[in-house]
Amino acid sequence: MSKEGDHHYVPQFHLRNWADSEGLVNRWGRIAHNGKLVQKRVSPAATGYVPGLYALEHVPSDKIHLIEEKVFGVVDRKAASILEKLTSQGVRSLSKVDRQWWAIYLNATLLPRSSCCRRHLRGHRGFAAKSTLGAGRRFRCGQRKCP
Repeated sequence: MSKEGDHHYVPQFHLRNWADSEGLVNRWGRIAHNGKLVQKRVSPAATGYVPGLYALEHVPSDKIHLIEEKVFGVVDRKAASILEKLTSQGVRSLSKVDRQWWAIYLNATLLPRSSCCRRHLRGHRGFAAKSTLGAGRRFRCGQRKCP
Protein backbone atom coordinates (compact mmCIF):
# COMPACT_ATOMS: atom_id res chain seq x y z
CA MET A 1 0.00 0.00 0.00
CA SER A 2 1.33 3.44 -0.87
CA LYS A 3 1.78 6.10 1.83
CA GLU A 4 -1.71 7.43 1.09
CA GLY A 5 -2.99 3.90 0.51
CA ASP A 6 -4.46 2.63 -2.73
CA HIS A 7 -7.99 2.13 -1.44
CA HIS A 8 -10.02 0.09 -3.91
CA TYR A 9 -13.65 0.97 -4.49
CA VAL A 10 -13.82 -2.08 -6.79
CA PRO A 11 -12.33 -4.99 -4.81
CA GLN A 12 -9.39 -6.69 -6.49
CA PHE A 13 -10.83 -10.18 -5.99
CA HIS A 14 -13.85 -9.08 -8.00
CA LEU A 15 -11.74 -7.61 -10.82
CA ARG A 16 -9.73 -10.83 -11.11
CA ASN A 17 -12.82 -12.51 -12.57
CA TRP A 18 -12.38 -10.37 -15.70
CA ALA A 19 -8.64 -10.91 -16.01
CA ASP A 20 -7.21 -12.48 -19.14
CA SER A 21 -4.77 -15.43 -19.23
CA GLU A 22 -1.95 -13.06 -18.21
CA GLY A 23 -3.92 -11.83 -15.17
CA LEU A 24 -4.60 -8.39 -16.67
CA VAL A 25 -7.82 -6.37 -17.02
CA ASN A 26 -8.64 -3.42 -19.25
CA ARG A 27 -8.49 -0.01 -17.58
CA TRP A 28 -10.32 2.77 -19.39
CA GLY A 29 -9.81 6.48 -18.83
CA ARG A 30 -9.79 9.86 -20.48
CA ILE A 31 -6.82 12.08 -21.21
CA ALA A 32 -7.45 15.27 -19.24
CA HIS A 33 -6.38 17.86 -21.82
CA ASN A 34 -8.26 16.47 -24.84
CA GLY A 35 -10.88 14.05 -23.46
CA LYS A 36 -9.62 11.16 -25.60
CA LEU A 37 -10.72 7.74 -24.36
CA VAL A 38 -7.77 5.38 -23.81
CA GLN A 39 -7.42 1.76 -22.74
CA LYS A 40 -4.52 0.03 -21.02
CA ARG A 41 -4.06 -3.54 -19.77
CA VAL A 42 -3.15 -3.55 -16.07
CA SER A 43 -3.26 -5.84 -13.05
CA PRO A 44 -6.38 -5.69 -10.86
CA ALA A 45 -4.25 -3.93 -8.22
CA ALA A 46 -3.59 -1.07 -10.66
CA THR A 47 -7.19 -0.01 -11.25
CA GLY A 48 -10.40 0.71 -9.37
CA TYR A 49 -8.76 2.66 -6.55
CA VAL A 50 -8.27 6.18 -5.24
CA PRO A 51 -5.20 6.91 -3.10
CA GLY A 52 -6.28 7.66 0.46
CA LEU A 53 -9.99 7.33 -0.29
CA TYR A 54 -10.88 5.87 3.11
CA ALA A 55 -7.93 7.38 5.01
CA LEU A 56 -8.73 8.86 8.38
CA GLU A 57 -7.57 12.36 9.19
CA HIS A 58 -6.32 13.72 12.50
CA VAL A 59 -5.29 10.32 13.84
CA PRO A 60 -1.85 8.80 14.54
CA SER A 61 -0.07 7.60 11.38
CA ASP A 62 -0.48 3.93 12.30
CA LYS A 63 -4.28 4.39 12.37
CA ILE A 64 -4.79 6.22 9.03
CA HIS A 65 -5.81 3.09 7.10
CA LEU A 66 -8.05 1.48 9.74
CA ILE A 67 -11.23 1.62 7.62
CA GLU A 68 -9.49 -0.03 4.67
CA GLU A 69 -7.73 -2.65 6.79
CA LYS A 70 -10.24 -3.44 9.53
CA VAL A 71 -13.56 -2.90 7.75
CA PHE A 72 -13.26 -3.33 3.98
CA GLY A 73 -10.31 -5.73 4.28
CA VAL A 74 -12.23 -8.10 6.54
CA VAL A 75 -15.40 -7.90 4.44
CA ASP A 76 -13.47 -8.40 1.18
CA ARG A 77 -11.58 -11.44 2.49
CA LYS A 78 -14.81 -13.10 3.59
CA ALA A 79 -16.60 -12.18 0.34
CA ALA A 80 -13.76 -13.48 -1.85
CA SER A 81 -14.14 -17.02 -0.52
CA ILE A 82 -17.93 -16.80 -0.72
CA LEU A 83 -17.79 -15.64 -4.35
CA GLU A 84 -15.56 -18.62 -5.16
CA LYS A 85 -18.08 -20.91 -3.48
CA LEU A 86 -20.99 -19.24 -5.31
CA THR A 87 -19.40 -19.60 -8.73
CA SER A 88 -18.12 -23.14 -8.25
CA GLN A 89 -20.93 -24.74 -6.20
CA GLY A 90 -23.96 -22.48 -6.58
CA VAL A 91 -26.11 -20.50 -4.18
CA ARG A 92 -27.46 -23.58 -2.37
CA SER A 93 -23.96 -24.29 -1.07
CA LEU A 94 -23.94 -21.12 1.03
CA SER A 95 -24.46 -21.41 4.76
CA LYS A 96 -26.50 -18.90 6.75
CA VAL A 97 -23.26 -17.21 7.85
CA ASP A 98 -22.02 -17.09 4.22
CA ARG A 99 -25.28 -15.42 3.19
CA GLN A 100 -24.95 -12.88 5.99
CA TRP A 101 -21.38 -12.00 5.00
CA TRP A 102 -22.39 -11.79 1.33
CA ALA A 103 -25.16 -9.33 2.26
CA ILE A 104 -22.67 -7.28 4.27
CA TYR A 105 -20.30 -7.27 1.28
CA LEU A 106 -23.02 -6.16 -1.12
CA ASN A 107 -24.05 -3.34 1.20
CA ALA A 108 -20.44 -2.30 1.78
CA THR A 109 -19.85 -2.32 -1.97
CA LEU A 110 -23.02 -0.54 -3.05
CA LEU A 111 -23.14 2.26 -0.49
CA PRO A 112 -19.78 3.70 0.60
CA ARG A 113 -17.94 2.53 -2.51
CA SER A 114 -20.43 4.05 -4.96
CA SER A 115 -19.22 6.98 -7.08
CA CYS A 116 -21.83 9.19 -5.43
CA CYS A 117 -20.58 8.51 -1.93
CA ARG A 118 -16.92 8.58 -3.03
CA ARG A 119 -17.46 12.21 -4.10
CA HIS A 120 -18.82 12.94 -0.62
CA LEU A 121 -15.98 11.11 1.09
CA ARG A 122 -13.39 13.03 -0.94
CA GLY A 123 -14.96 16.42 -0.22
CA HIS A 124 -16.21 15.94 3.32
CA ARG A 125 -14.40 12.85 4.52
CA GLY A 126 -15.20 13.10 8.24
CA PHE A 127 -18.87 14.07 7.98
CA ALA A 128 -19.68 11.72 5.13
CA ALA A 129 -17.95 8.72 6.66
CA LYS A 130 -19.64 9.32 10.00
CA SER A 131 -23.02 9.81 8.37
CA THR A 132 -22.64 6.93 5.92
CA LEU A 133 -21.30 4.39 8.37
CA GLY A 134 -22.93 5.61 11.57
CA ALA A 135 -26.34 7.07 10.95
CA GLY A 136 -27.36 5.35 7.72
CA ARG A 137 -28.41 8.66 6.19
CA ARG A 138 -28.88 9.20 2.49
CA PHE A 139 -27.00 12.01 0.76
CA ARG A 140 -27.84 14.17 -2.19
CA CYS A 141 -25.03 14.50 -4.70
CA GLY A 142 -26.10 17.19 -7.10
CA GLN A 143 -29.58 16.11 -8.13
CA ARG A 144 -29.20 12.37 -7.41
CA LYS A 145 -29.74 10.37 -4.27
CA CYS A 146 -26.99 8.02 -3.22
CA PRO A 147 -27.94 4.35 -3.40
